[in-house]
Amino acid sequence: MPVKPKVFFLQMPAWGREPNLAIAQLCAVVRREGYEAVVMDLNMELYRRFGVAQGQRDLWAAEIDNLWRQREFCSRILEQNRSWIAAEFLDHICRADQPVVCFPVTAPSLPASFLLTRWIKELRPDATVVFGGSYFTVCPESIGGGLWECGVDAVVSGDGEATLLEILARRQEGRDWDGCRGLWFRSREKGIVFTGERPPVDLNALPFADFSGFDASLYPTKASSETERLGVVGTFDDLLLMASRGCFRKCSFCGHWMSGKGFRSMSGRRTYEEIVHQRTVRPEIRPGDSLIKFYDLIVNGDMRALNELCDLLIADPAPKLLWQECNVAIRPEMTYEVCRKLHAAGCRQFIIGLESGSQRMLDLMGKGQTIAQMKEVLRNASRAGLQVRGNFMFGHPGETEEDFQKTMEFLREMHPHIHFIYPSYTMTHLEGRLHSEPEKWGLEPGQDAHFWRSADGTNTYPIRLERYQRFVREAQALGTGLGHCLNMPVEDLVELKLGEYYQFTKEYDLALAHFKRHLAAGRGNSYVLSQVRALELQTSGTAGGAEQGPGSK
Repeated sequence: MPVKPKVFFLQMPAWGREPNLAIAQLCAVVRREGYEAVVMDLNMELYRRFGVAQGQRDLWAAEIDNLWRQREFCSRILEQNRSWIAAEFLDHICRADQPVVCFPVTAPSLPASFLLTRWIKELRPDATVVFGGSYFTVCPESIGGGLWECGVDAVVSGDGEATLLEILARRQEGRDWDGCRGLWFRSREKGIVFTGERPPVDLNALPFADFSGFDASLYPTKASSETERLGVVGTFDDLLLMASRGCFRKCSFCGHWMSGKGFRSMSGRRTYEEIVHQRTVRPEIRPGDSLIKFYDLIVNGDMRALNELCDLLIADPAPKLLWQECNVAIRPEMTYEVCRKLHAAGCRQFIIGLESGSQRMLDLMGKGQTIAQMKEVLRNASRAGLQVRGNFMFGHPGETEEDFQKTMEFLREMHPHIHFIYPSYTMTHLEGRLHSEPEKWGLEPGQDAHFWRSADGTNTYPIRLERYQRFVREAQALGTGLGHCLNMPVEDLVELKLGEYYQFTKEYDLALAHFKRHLAAGRGNSYVLSQVRALELQTSGTAGGAEQGPGSK
């Protein structure tokens, strides 16, 4: 009888400091079918070994996770720890029969996933390496080039549960990928092949997420000292939950809706049953201490399911688990009565994508909301005793200084109802339609997703960053809290970001000046220090030519 494959889930840096809910969901699916699943959180293991032990915690701060997108930086960190990685992780994979290694990929974790794939293939060429995650929907151009050169065997498109099960069955039976829907792979005869979309998974039929494979000692808890640092979203003693997938909005700057599968939600009862199950099987989840953290893109996409969930939780005599974070869309159904019901069910905080105080910009973004609706929902939530974290963004193509001033006016008027702000420090990353239709937005195609500029030169990264800084200062003056766990003062972050920008544009004198100001403020890590040393050599003329500056790719 053929040997069942052994499944390894590798979480690479940079990721947050919470367990990956997608891995827990996939573990439940494959274990239900009799496969052995092993969770390897190299992100957190490396954080403990390198970040904590060597004083490099800042490298895991959410606001600088773009460092891990740089292959030179990522390679240096992993190479320094290669012998340990081989002994603690790769040796286990190499000893397994029929290993299938799965990487959940985000933009910051992509370079590390590439490098580990190469190392795995060097040691065990017959291992099957599978990449997946929403990254390949948001950035479809990533399915090419270096992906296949590093040894990836297949990329899962869309929901991964049924596709992964078929991958395992085919590996066990020795069959190839032809006919396995939901996959990209490279064929010797046909080149890069897409096998076609797989029907969306029935969320109500999924098994409950299985966290038993995670090492609880790696993750922060409510009792630990770092739960408010480094962009921590959820701790191990929280109940992490995703009751829906997709979004019913089609905002220009977001690529998550572009898979074409639309918005799907569990029923309220299925979500309630997940909550009951998790608080039963996981003793670390304690009412009064643990929280429910919703990872949905939007929790109120299906108002009927949301109302059903609230009714069941309100009727449940068990002590309430409080909802601390849930993404909510502005919609007329978010009445005061609905907000009160959410509060009674345990909800305590909304995250709302407000984005702008300019109706012109909201319409350009395709937000599907009006300024009047935003104000009404904010007042309803505040009156019902719910805190609100408002998300704002700066420099969306088409934004003018007048539009930005309207956002500032909106903040001044509504700040009593906005308890925290999340001002996006990516300053409009090019995803979604901004990436796929650049000319429509006045952009030149092929630009860097972070450091792009408008064709007319009126929208540049420094302009976006300066608006970000003004907005944060205004919010702080109004007494509104920052809701994105900045690990450094905003002024120090701005110096770091400008250093990266001018390094990208090869204006090395300016890059060096900003990096030095960042260090002078008492900040810094091994990466910034190495860049300063290389820039000093570059600007003194003792290193190569102007076209080969530090950090060049």
